[in-house]
Parts: sequence; C-alpha cells; structure tokens
Amino acid sequence: MPSKKLAKEDATEVLFVKEALGDDPTFGVNVERLVNHPEMGWVVFEFLKLGGPFTDPPYKWREILAIDESHPNNYWHRNGRKFVSLWQLTQELGGVLFLVNYSVKEAETEDGVPDNCLPQPYVRIPPGTDAEEKVYYYIAKGKGAHVLQVTDIDLDAAFDDSDATPIETRPIPESEGGMSWDAFSDWFRRINRESSSDPRTLR
Repeated sequence: MPSKKLAKEDATEVLFVKEALGDDPTFGVNVERLVNHPEMGWVVFEFLKLGGPFTDPPYKWREILAIDESHPNNYWHRNGRKFVSLWQLTQELGGVLFLVNYSVKEAETEDGVPDNCLPQPYVRIPPGTDAEEKVYYYIAKGKGAHVLQVTDIDLDAAFDDSDATPIETRPIPESEGGMSWDAFSDWFRRINRESSSDPRTLR
C-alpha cells in the first residue's frame, strides 16, 4: 500500500498534549518530519520559521534577515533543549539532521494570499487589545528556503547562555546562499521519493 498524500495537518495533537500536561512545562519535542532514506538512513527535518504573526514576538526580528542569515545559535537560549534532543535522536538513529529556514507572511483577507500559495487562517489578538482578528498566513515562496545540515552540537553549552554558539552546521551544496523555492521543492521531493521503500526492508 502506498503512503497517503499529505493533507491538512491535524493540530489537535498539540492541544491534546497541552491538555494532558496542564500547567507542567514540557520537556518533549515534536519531530516534524522523519523519513528512512536508503543512503542517509533516518533523516530528521526541523523547519525553522522566519517572520510570522505579530503575536509571536520572538519571530518578528528575524523577518528582516535573508533566508540564509538566520541560524539557531542566535536563539539557542530560547530552545536549545529542542536542538539537543533532535541531535541526540539523530545520533542514536545513525542518521542526518537537516534544519530548514523558511519564511511566512500574513494577509488580511484570503484574496490577499498569492495564487500559488495555500492560505492558512488563524485568529490573532493584537497586543493591548481583546479584539480578535481573522487573518491568513502563507509560505513566502519568494524568499525561498535554506537547508543546513547539523554536523555537531556542543552538549556542554548552558541552555540560558544567549552568547553560546554550540550548533555547528553546513549548508547543503544546493543551498549555498539560500535556495529558490523551486530548487528547494525539487530537492525535498527527491529526498521524499528516494525514501519510498518499505521501511521494513531498510536496516
């Protein structure tokens, strides 16, 4: 049986975990995409958003950066635990960890979303108000994407050290200086197609 076509993501798992944990802090991370590649082994993808709703202040300052200038060392003190967990998982699996920078924009109406992009509605609450506004966000394909392979992480770096630079990366050859959206899509689709074998036959 072939794998299913990716449809609308079900975000209820996030709600489920939040409800189950109550007020407890979470020490788990979501693995956003995991494929079993015949040559690279288990490949873990972590997607890193630049820009976004203005209700997400940590993302706003990154919107001014080029797609290839943002690096997780810049916000290690905010979510270093996540990168360590993904790195250790990848090491245990003997696989590869790719970080993918991408950018999003928002539109006031669905008609404001470019024709080649999928609109994602959400409700925002502007700072200092209780008013809810329905807007739409979409992938800013014009900014392309940037793919970094993690080569090492210094596990001794303190999670609250804003000056730490523990994550070592190298861009994949196709992504030196960033990639166009079409180039990224071709690369990502190739990795996906090459991972179509029955995972029970891969060791």
